[in-house]
Amino acid sequence: YIINGMAEKVVQLFKKMSVQPDDVLRITLFNACAKHVTAESRKLGEDVLRRLPSNFHQKPQLANAAVDMLMKFGEVKRAEQLFASMKTKTLVSFGAMMQGLFSI
Repeated sequence: YIINGMAEKVVQLFKKMSVQPDDVLRITLFNACAKHVTAESRKLGEDVLRRLPSNFHQKPQLANAAVDMLMKFGEVKRAEQLFASMKTKTLVSFGAMMQGLFSI
C-alpha cells in the first residue's frame, strides 16, 4: 500500500519502466492510482487493467486492488462487475466494495 504520500511518484516511475510489470507492481500501481486520482493516473490505471489477461480476476489481491481503484475512479458498475466475477472473495474484496459504496 502507498502510505507515504508518494503515489504520484509511483505513477511516474511506473510509466518509465522498460520491463513488463508483474502482479506485485500492478497492485502497487492500482493502489497509487486509487490514491492519486488524476486524469493521468486514471488513464494509466485503466490501460494496465485493460491489458490484463482475462483470468486476472482469479487472483484475489490483483482483483481487489483493481476493484478499489475503479471505485475511487467512480466506476461503480465496472467495480461491481469485477467483484461479481471473482471466484474467491476475501475480507479485503468485500471491504473494497463496501468502502467504495460508502464513499459515493
